[in-house]
Amino acid sequence: MARKKQGLTVSTIDTKCTGEEGKKVLYRHGADGLGLSVDRRYEGVRKAFFFEGKMHGQTIRRVIGEWPTWTVESACKAARELRVMLDSGVDPREQDRKAKEQAVEQAQTRKAQQATLRDAWSSYLSARAASSKPLSPLTIRDYEGHLRRSFADWADEKLTAITEDAALAKHKTLIGKSGPAQANQAMRSLRAVLNAAKKNPAFAASIGDNPIRKLTEEKAWAEVRPNKVTLRRDQLKAWWAATEFVENPVAKAYLRFLLLAGCRREEALSLRWADVDFRWHSVTFRDTKTGGDRVIPLTRYASRLLSSLPKRNDWVFSSEQSADGRMREPAKYIKAIAAKTGIWISSHGLRKSFATLSEWIEIPSGVIRQITGHVAGNDAHEAHYRHRPLDMLAMHAQKFEEWILTEGGVVPDAVPESGLRLVSGI
Repeated sequence: MARKKQGLTVSTIDTKCTGEEGKKVLYRHGADGLGLSVDRRYEGVRKAFFFEGKMHGQTIRRVIGEWPTWTVESACKAARELRVMLDSGVDPREQDRKAKEQAVEQAQTRKAQQATLRDAWSSYLSARAASSKPLSPLTIRDYEGHLRRSFADWADEKLTAITEDAALAKHKTLIGKSGPAQANQAMRSLRAVLNAAKKNPAFAASIGDNPIRKLTEEKAWAEVRPNKVTLRRDQLKAWWAATEFVENPVAKAYLRFLLLAGCRREEALSLRWADVDFRWHSVTFRDTKTGGDRVIPLTRYASRLLSSLPKRNDWVFSSEQSADGRMREPAKYIKAIAAKTGIWISSHGLRKSFATLSEWIEIPSGVIRQITGHVAGNDAHEAHYRHRPLDMLAMHAQKFEEWILTEGGVVPDAVPESGLRLVSGI
């Protein structure tokens, strides 16, 4: 990079400061450290004023601006100001760096103030997915479900709109809408998202103290009591008969399958056809709440129940209306059955009913724990030494299914025919 002495005027800049092909040449004026760079390394010719001086024995160079946007007079004035700064012990480069940082910070603040809850929610899930301790698929679905259901009206609101008073009001609304447990879970999910957003420069400017802390300060968290409602033996016939009036065959099969398999709601809703083995009579639940996969026996009626369902897509309990093609919990049918029978049994209640009703026919508790995926607690022998093979579990599961069908008053004609049916709508 050549340096040449040259008086800088409009005339010399146009006629004498022409540079060299393929190079960047610096023309130094001398007065006040003003200079001109002529860059011909690329297509066209680029000329720009610069300032050059020394500070603590170090050469400092700073671009002033391009010619002819900057005139010689304005460039000389800027060079004089930079010379004063340098003589005062101020490094103009450091000042430029601070100005850039301030500009970036201001831009981040403006952007953060426009950020929505949906932005922060997506960022949180992405960050957790890339972390050393990613969320389980079930937990991710819970988070996605709360944004879609619990905070649908907040999703596209700015984060600045989520105040302590708004959080308290939202929690009360959710208690009435979804119950204490779901309301608490929703607000804890929101708290985690906002805590992460507070540490993220993209959102931090729009969040002060986490507004969810108000629930703790006000002792407003809902009291959650374990739901002990399960089907009684003398209610089986009425409940099973009521499921016959569920016009959606997928929803009907889902409710009956929960009672016969004792699985969790999300395990059933996430079940794929690839994880149902009709040949060897097994069902595999993936990424379960307790970690890893769990394999349970597929009993005869349950097998015919599942095989009677339409194979629209990958999901066993599919839906033509949902965006992802799988059914959501059929809450309206649960309510309809309750209205018809006076028996309110949720999806989780059906899972509990499996464990409770099994005692009528004295199925070993260890078998029930293994099928339902419950941990063995402090029973080291059960946890580490007794893992029953699938055919042994199948013997007990089949006995339970036959007892349920008998108590439910199921006749052979009510048992669905086997055989997968391929329908349109994939």
